[in-house]
Amino acid sequence: MTKQHLDFQSTGYFSKLLSDYVRNKPDALSFAKYPQEIAAIGRVAEQYAILFDRSLLSDTIRHQYKGIQLSEETSDNIESLKREQTFCVVTAHQLCLLGGPMYFVIKIANTIRLSRDLNKHYPDKHFIPVYWMGSEDHDFEEINHIRLFGKTIEWTDKQGGATGRYHTESMRPVLDELSNILGNALHAT
Repeated sequence: MTKQHLDFQSTGYFSKLLSDYVRNKPDALSFAKYPQEIAAIGRVAEQYAILFDRSLLSDTIRHQYKGIQLSEETSDNIESLKREQTFCVVTAHQLCLLGGPMYFVIKIANTIRLSRDLNKHYPDKHFIPVYWMGSEDHDFEEINHIRLFGKTIEWTDKQGGATGRYHTESMRPVLDELSNILGNALHAT
């Protein structure tokens, strides 16, 4: 397998402001409190170490996992939230039409990797990865479409409520339109 590095900025999917922030350009940094560098994480952690009830957070998460068999590491991480030197590296994902599972896996893996890197860089602190799935979002119009080859494909539905609870039977027209665009070739399925 060949591996090729694709520069973040060259993808064309991110705004100039975000690209400039990632590169620590002065104009972009005027909008941010901290530069894009690992050394800034320690300053952020110190600032937010005591701003919330850590026991309540730990107990609430433990209650949410009630009845689920946890690994020892997960259980230890939940308990560690009670300590002032524990911090969460959080990533989240809002549902999206036809996003596919690989994007979630990549986000989760990168959050775990970043937590491990921060634990090595800051041995006096404990960073734990947290993945949050935004399935309770009610903004269907924000997630009901994709843009593909200059066309917008839209899922129309009036179920209402949390998008993560939508039934998908009404997606048939979306899948039919996608099939028309991509064709029936093996690589299109």
